[in-house]
Amino acid sequence: MLNGNYKKQQMKKTILILIIIFIVIAIGVGVYFGYKKSSSVITPNQNQQSGSLPVSSSGSNQNYPSNNLSNLSSASNQTDTTTQSIYDQQKQKLSLLTNNDNIFDYWIYHSTSTSSSSASVSERVFYINNKGEVSEITGPLQEKIISTSNYGVPLKLVQSIDGRYVAIQFNSGSLVLFDSSTGIWKELSSGVSSFDFSPDGKKIAILKYSGGIANIYSFNLLATKNQITLLSSLNILDSNILWPDTNKIFMMPKQSSNYSGQIWYLDLNKKTINLFDQGQGIGAIFSYPFDYAMKFISTDSKNYAVSLTNKSGTKLSDIVLSTIPEKCSFSYDSKFAYCALSFSNSKGSDLVLPDDYLMNGAYFNDGLYQVDLQSYEVSTLFNAPNENLDISDIKESGGQLYFVNRLDGQLYVFNLN
Repeated sequence: MLNGNYKKQQMKKTILILIIIFIVIAIGVGVYFGYKKSSSVITPNQNQQSGSLPVSSSGSNQNYPSNNLSNLSSASNQTDTTTQSIYDQQKQKLSLLTNNDNIFDYWIYHSTSTSSSSASVSERVFYINNKGEVSEITGPLQEKIISTSNYGVPLKLVQSIDGRYVAIQFNSGSLVLFDSSTGIWKELSSGVSSFDFSPDGKKIAILKYSGGIANIYSFNLLATKNQITLLSSLNILDSNILWPDTNKIFMMPKQSSNYSGQIWYLDLNKKTINLFDQGQGIGAIFSYPFDYAMKFISTDSKNYAVSLTNKSGTKLSDIVLSTIPEKCSFSYDSKFAYCALSFSNSKGSDLVLPDDYLMNGAYFNDGLYQVDLQSYEVSTLFNAPNENLDISDIKESGGQLYFVNRLDGQLYVFNLN
């Protein structure tokens, strides 16, 4: 009997120990999966459709061996089914518009047609190639040459807000006006350093240096003869001019991470020069007409602090991204801003912004994002890292987002609807 009771007690102890072990294992498994779940919640998600932008990976640990397009590979080839589905949906909205090795720059003309009953506005897209030929894009990979210039190779192009006029500077030294509605060329001046259209598109301001003095003139484009007015003479060097406000012409310093610059503006009513902002490597873009500005100040050689201000320069919001002015723009109706943000670049940790970009010393692999100018909410539009898009010269029109891909020099369009 004693031996039987002893065996029963031992069996109970064994069962109790097994139960305790089972409970410990169950708790361990629960903790592990609880940790995995919580980790997936707090880890930033590159595939988010709204919210703050991730910090740019400009200094990505992915080093491309050269700037050759064939060497630019995806930042990651491993995506789950959901992520791949999102990428596929984004890619369906992207189209290639040109296939021309000589494309230099493009513009969008918001032409107005009238009938007896109503008026309508349509968008016409043009580009000029390195030969000086102007083509109109009639569809994806469809175009027709509408005019040819004899001024040489184009160096810089600026369009009026509605795109009827574009001013093109050529290597011959000529600054020439092109009328998109008529196809007529008109030479304006020579020896021009910088130029921009007034917000109403009726005038153009030009900056010319003489003896170290910057002279700013305006041309009345509606006059039958060139009506030139001297607006101001300033002691400034290496600046570009922008005319986003009827009464303000801004002077933008040449950007460099090694240079602390100042943005000034000429008040055309008061005839005064005023400081807008200053900072290391400072740059800015403006909405047309001028309601907003986006300012870019270098925090180090690889990153920029970006902020949104009103027309008085008062900060409205910090934009959580790191990018450069050449990769951002405002929408035609000034309701949104659009920016490209890089996943990776061809120089990796040796990148210096904006110098490497401006000197074509580095190429980027970008995603595309939208900033709501009322709520300051940031939304992802396109973030497929294996598409190899180095996005620049963004323009929005009619629910479409146009941009040039610096990796292949072609014009693309993204459907926002």
